[in-house]
Amino acid sequence: MDPYKRIPERIVHARGASAKGFFEVTHDITHLTCADFLRAPGVQTPVIVRFSTVIHERGSPETIRDPRDVIHAFKPNPKSHIQEDWRILDFLSHHPESLNTMTFWLDDLGIPTDYRHMEGSSVNALTLINKDGKTHYVKFTWKPTCGVKCLLEDEAVKIGGTNHSHATQDLYDSIAAGNFPEWKLFFQVIDPDHEDRLDFDPLDGTMTWPEDVIPLQPLGRMVLNKNIDNFFAENEQLAFNPGLVVPGIYYSDDKMLQGRIFAYSDTQRHRLGPNYLQLPVDYFPSRQERFICRMVKMLSDPRVTHELRSVWISYWSQYRPSSAHNTPFWTTNSGAPIYNNNSSLTVGIRGPILLEDYHLVEKLANFDRERIPERVVHARGASAKGFFEVTHDISNLTCADFLRAPGVQTPVIVRFSTGNFDLVGNNFPVFFVRDGMKFPDMVHALKPNPKSHIQEDWRILDFFSHHPESLHMFTFLQDDVGVPQDYRHMDGFGVNTYTLINKAGKANYVKFHWKPTCGVKCLLEDEAIKIGGANHSHATKDLYDSIAAGNYPEWKLFIQIMDPDQEDKFDFDPLDVTKIWPEDILPLQPVGRLVLNKNIDNFFAENEQLAFCPAIIVPGIYYSDDKLLQTRIFSYADTQRHRLGPNYLQIPVNAPKCAHHNNHHDGFMNFMHRDEEVNYFPSRYDPSRHAAEFPIPPVKLTGRREKCLIEKENNFKQPGERYRSWPPERYIT
Repeated sequence: MDPYKRIPERIVHARGASAKGFFEVTHDITHLTCADFLRAPGVQTPVIVRFSTVIHERGSPETIRDPRDVIHAFKPNPKSHIQEDWRILDFLSHHPESLNTMTFWLDDLGIPTDYRHMEGSSVNALTLINKDGKTHYVKFTWKPTCGVKCLLEDEAVKIGGTNHSHATQDLYDSIAAGNFPEWKLFFQVIDPDHEDRLDFDPLDGTMTWPEDVIPLQPLGRMVLNKNIDNFFAENEQLAFNPGLVVPGIYYSDDKMLQGRIFAYSDTQRHRLGPNYLQLPVDYFPSRQERFICRMVKMLSDPRVTHELRSVWISYWSQYRPSSAHNTPFWTTNSGAPIYNNNSSLTVGIRGPILLEDYHLVEKLANFDRERIPERVVHARGASAKGFFEVTHDISNLTCADFLRAPGVQTPVIVRFSTGNFDLVGNNFPVFFVRDGMKFPDMVHALKPNPKSHIQEDWRILDFFSHHPESLHMFTFLQDDVGVPQDYRHMDGFGVNTYTLINKAGKANYVKFHWKPTCGVKCLLEDEAIKIGGANHSHATKDLYDSIAAGNYPEWKLFIQIMDPDQEDKFDFDPLDVTKIWPEDILPLQPVGRLVLNKNIDNFFAENEQLAFCPAIIVPGIYYSDDKLLQTRIFSYADTQRHRLGPNYLQIPVNAPKCAHHNNHHDGFMNFMHRDEEVNYFPSRYDPSRHAAEFPIPPVKLTGRREKCLIEKENNFKQPGERYRSWPPERYIT
């Protein structure tokens, strides 16, 4: 028996059947969208379709409008694994918006006879965009040409009890007999300028759009005329994702859709791996690749001689597509074009990054999974334990509990790594790039050549020549301070800008600085080569031996504060990580001290499994719109889930030291004892409730969705000032 023949099943819709066919445009809608596959009547597109058993097979509204908790309520009791209606009724009683779905679910239309006699609805509202940029909200509806047929309870029990795969068999047999199922595609459109005229929110997935007000318009037809060749390859491995759109079709602000854009692709990466879109069933070949496939088929003719075959192979080998470059344009893994691979999608020029930036999430998620199982970056490192003690009162700036008063101590564990603190910070105050969209590219450029695995400077210089903001970082990296002597004699910088918030809700930007009490010491090249060659773990040994001898390393914590109302007074963007805040204008203020007075007990348990994440904050401290920080909020936690599993925060070294409660159940390496029957929220059977509200930044956001550079790049002033500040004898002559 092969234990690796099965992949994790789908979290929902596990049972299902697939078939192949085509979609054909029958009506012209080019005035509404520039989508290429809808460019004209008669255009056909090959399709593969998967049907699955859901609670509302027919085209109905969503159960709730926000994608949280609903699945737990519909699943069996987590204690007994018995399906119980009281859990469903309890959960939905807190969500009156679910009543619309209940009128479909509990109606006579709730159980389709089979897949061929079933309507389909996109449920979520998408956006159509034409060549002029005009947008319309759209909902899609599929109507079977053979009509809708449903089962009553007694019929469903009888048929399902006899053959629980009856719908799959009906679909397969119909196609095999030449009775090809067909659906007509209709759509409804709303001009966003007119949405306020309706008495409901058109982006609320729990509502249908009334057809008497917003009529169905014909668009095309779908015909399924071929059964799949292999159930596992073309059904179990089939992966759909509402995040995969094409130019001319975009998302809307539908809350359920926004959650699904991330959740579906994240689920597929967990279930099938980070390269799931390379699986043949999920991958659509390029025109060049289809050409080569046809040529290979021709050359397989037994009458083609070896000489003739060699001639043709030599012809096309000059032009065959490479896996890395089979189109001159950037695309997503699914082949959708990327018009901007440099900037994240934000609200306005400087607003927070949007979850709907599918390309950014895909890029970071793939990067997070490039290496298994060690860390993608900063793999070598050392850890130690100790405490942080507040020495100065900053309660006027933040309501963070661990900073509430001088003398308050908090136990800490710290990990140092080659070049960075994972607090998360850096031993330099700036970074190479300002937008996390470029982080995977940056790390790729700094790593060895992927072909030869040789470290080559030309790759580094090539990449950063396109990013002049990196020049400031190079004035630190290539300076005499570039190689710390050891961890104890190293500065630390938060690099990213965070936000402090006091009890009154007043927010201030903050940068954190760690200063070692024993001073900063660095190595020149010859010293680094000699020491590193003799013992590549010299910094780890120095830290361990110092603590063991009672010579406890200590750092003082300082902060710089900036009122957001004053940020426009500077000639640089204070949320740009490639810039420092001048200390003569924004002076360092003392806060506390960090003392490491205990070595770790086990290297694997307390260093290799140690997982930091800049998203983990406490009330009184919040994020800023720093573009690099915004991407790290997602990327670090995603990396830990890949490296250590979804329950990495249950590992003792990472687990919270305070009481905690949520409904994040099960998954790999779950070892928490749980015996409750309610794993959804809210519930009338569980007293758990919301925590007390705490302040978050009060700033109001306005702006368009944009992928753009910041306005105040000012890439050369600060690195130039730093270079000119060195003594004359250090200048290059």
